[in-house]
Amino acid sequence: MTIATRYLAYGLLLVVALAAAAAAGVVWQFRAMAKDHLIQHYRQSSAMAISLQSSRMRELQLRAHTLAADPAFVDYVAQSLIPNPQLGGGIDSASISNLLDERRHRYDTAVVLGPNGDLVTRSGLPLRSNSNFRNDPLVEKTLRTHQPTSGLWSGHGSLARVAVEPLLRGDTLQGVLVAATRVKPRFVEHLTATAHTGVAIIVPSAQTGATVAVASGMDASTLQALTSNDLGLLASDLGNEHAASLPTAAGMASAWITPIGSSDGRAALVLLDANQASLDGWSIPPEAWPLLAGIALLGALAALAVLILHTRTFRPLDAMRGILERAASGETGITLRTGGNRSVRALCDTINRTLKRSRS
Repeated sequence: MTIATRYLAYGLLLVVALAAAAAAGVVWQFRAMAKDHLIQHYRQSSAMAISLQSSRMRELQLRAHTLAADPAFVDYVAQSLIPNPQLGGGIDSASISNLLDERRHRYDTAVVLGPNGDLVTRSGLPLRSNSNFRNDPLVEKTLRTHQPTSGLWSGHGSLARVAVEPLLRGDTLQGVLVAATRVKPRFVEHLTATAHTGVAIIVPSAQTGATVAVASGMDASTLQALTSNDLGLLASDLGNEHAASLPTAAGMASAWITPIGSSDGRAALVLLDANQASLDGWSIPPEAWPLLAGIALLGALAALAVLILHTRTFRPLDAMRGILERAASGETGITLRTGGNRSVRALCDTINRTLKRSRS
């Protein structure tokens, strides 16, 4: 390999290396910017979900308080809790149940407990087993303080908002009203439509460890992956919102996990944009393509400049070095292929004339 050819190879390798490094830097920077933008979007979406959840909770609390603060309702419950000889000394729970059916509006479950926390009757969906009411932290707090409490239940494969109201006659506790409503698909569908991201709520499951309560904007394979024990979505500390890489059909993707505390366990809100670029390999954000095209163009121009430099400078110099070496070896006439290069031809003619004069 001649010196000129070696310089040509070195020059082209340098151009390729610099172009590749620049392209890699651009891709890395745009991926980092895209991820930061996505995380910021997730933070805003999570705050939106929390705000919407708070609004729904206040609505439930207001409905429960309206019923619990009705003196006629409290009196009816108190009278029905008095043992009735006609019922064999039992309480008239059926009449309370009928009244709950009439007065239960826009929530899934209404439960009346006695002043000791014993179940009297319930109306609506069984979001909690009968034996668990007295030991529920929300109910315990209301029984102890005679003050309203609210929170969440995460059992039975669903997440439910809960409002607990004391039934007071004066300062005397007559019983406790528990109103609960499930977080329905409408809730996550509204978030998906507003925040333009997939939403899922994960709750504990006795059978599988975790299950999807409601979801929107995620495919079946992603939802199945979310319930895997390996991910540990329900093990995060409360208040520790964080980003996580989760498996999807398209590869690993960035998601946002918001732990949710409940009175009977732990739940998690998962935000995942199904349209984001995969974090696997070297996926290229669409915004990076114009700059990459510019780098490719500059690389091509630099390679062309190296070729021109080789043709017009290094190859003539290499040819001149060959001429001088042949002249030094004693040749009196030198013939070279000029390749149409005037500089090489002129140099060859000049050296031949010089050699002839020196030999004469």
